[in-house]
Amino acid sequence: MKKIAGILFLIIASYTFVFAQNGITPKGETVKIGGKIFYAHIVKKGETAYNLGKKYEITVDELVSANPSIKNGLTEGMVIYIPCKVQKKEKGKQKEEDITQFKRYTVKWYDDLQSIAQKFEVTEEALVSLNKLKTNKLARRQVLLIPDEKYMEKQSGADKKGTTDIEKANISTQKEEDNIHANETATQKDTISLYKRMFRKNPVIKTAYILPLECRDSVPANANYMDFYAGALMAIGDLKKDRISIDAEIIDQTEFSSINNLIASGKLNDRNFIIGPVDHKSYTPELLDFSRSNGIPFISPMDNAVGTYVADCSNIIQVPSDPGDVMLSTCRNALRKYYSSGAEKILLIHEKGSRDSLYFNIAARYLSENGINFETIQYGILEGRYINGDILAKLSKKGNNIVIVPSNSEAFSNDAVRNLALCMNPIETGENKAISHITLFGMPRWKNFETIDIKLFHKMNLHLSLPYYVDYNSEKTQDFIRKYRALFHSEPTPYSFSGYDITSYFVYEWYNYGINFPGMSSLPEKRMLQTDFLFKNPGEGHGLKNTGTTEIIYKPDYTISIVKPDGI
Repeated sequence: MKKIAGILFLIIASYTFVFAQNGITPKGETVKIGGKIFYAHIVKKGETAYNLGKKYEITVDELVSANPSIKNGLTEGMVIYIPCKVQKKEKGKQKEEDITQFKRYTVKWYDDLQSIAQKFEVTEEALVSLNKLKTNKLARRQVLLIPDEKYMEKQSGADKKGTTDIEKANISTQKEEDNIHANETATQKDTISLYKRMFRKNPVIKTAYILPLECRDSVPANANYMDFYAGALMAIGDLKKDRISIDAEIIDQTEFSSINNLIASGKLNDRNFIIGPVDHKSYTPELLDFSRSNGIPFISPMDNAVGTYVADCSNIIQVPSDPGDVMLSTCRNALRKYYSSGAEKILLIHEKGSRDSLYFNIAARYLSENGINFETIQYGILEGRYINGDILAKLSKKGNNIVIVPSNSEAFSNDAVRNLALCMNPIETGENKAISHITLFGMPRWKNFETIDIKLFHKMNLHLSLPYYVDYNSEKTQDFIRKYRALFHSEPTPYSFSGYDITSYFVYEWYNYGINFPGMSSLPEKRMLQTDFLFKNPGEGHGLKNTGTTEIIYKPDYTISIVKPDGI
């Protein structure tokens, strides 16, 4: 709930987005539909059509006529429109025949004045004036009139003498944003894109997010995906400061019965690229056909199982690295350390019958293909107390040893590390038998293990290749966290970092490469706040897969160093 409250704060205080939950509509708010005035009423528990009719002095038939959907009954949180008995004629009010010429738009939960103005290519001032808005807060399902060209021309010369309340509020909000963003780096401020130099007029980048937000009445929003969206909002705000125009369509996938119905709705038709869906099961044949026929890239932000579709569709871009690719990165780093340190032995330790045999096989095949002689030890967890002597016999006593333990099991990994530590202990092995030096390579999951003695990681110079890593000592990271706290009153999660990274990277790259973006065989390498982007094309006609990782090293002085990937 704190995260949702934080999002509401961002909406009100900064980007003016309104997530209209139950009860958010101001009491007594009126809307104008078809030239008639209605009260917007949110149904409370226990209310009926009969007592609402008495309250507003109308008949039940009049209430049902204005809200046909209530024939099936009222539910708590439902928004209904109640005819206003006294249709007052305000001074300067437009005639009904003038009002009917305007298009009407029903406000979505993610809309604000700015996004609606951009959508219909009108000004926020014109929206405020035409709809006689007294606040910049919009309510979900609120009906707005959209100015036409004649009204825009008339409005362009009006309201120049004074400053409206909304303008004052926006000025105050802008000052707050300027203070928050005062620490932006020179690199961000000085960004000059290739695309900007090629074209005089900046393009409007049209993107869409397909997220299972579950923002339905009386259903709590999915916190993880809301965090992702919050990070994306921050990225959009920073991108706009670099004068990059973005038209972002936010689609709650749970509002559609299937991904095919979403495609049929036409909401995806004019997008430059789409972030989502988040689940590989949503990548149906119809979605792949839609992507190919329309040339619209689909960026998979979270599910590495989408890799199975990369070979079938050149427009699928997989952001999360495959575990197998991470294992290959671990092996490359181990081999680099093997040559640079003059190590004498490479040892693979593996658990018998483990589901992690895939990673053991990848490591063994990689070493064999590179002509490296290596030793292996395989044992079951119950054999751990008696395997120490076998491990000791396969290690060099004087030189450096490279040991790879491709296991995600905390119990087995803990046992392997314990046995290696015993091999380095003269008291346990004897003064002449102790191993002098071990460089250990593990799996990404080790970073979250709680039962392993962290001192042993530093003692054995543990190397981990991670698909996601946040360097909290980085100025950019600290700046992001400060902004996030100020806007949301909460701490950013990995989903928040992911939303920011993916949005920033792909919008910038489309902005740089324009119409060539979908057909690129690869994308530039770049280190973001949490993710390393290093895309590879597995073959002709394939999509792109991210293989980027960050290597971290546990050093003997109990610090952790970061080795950035080549080219980043």
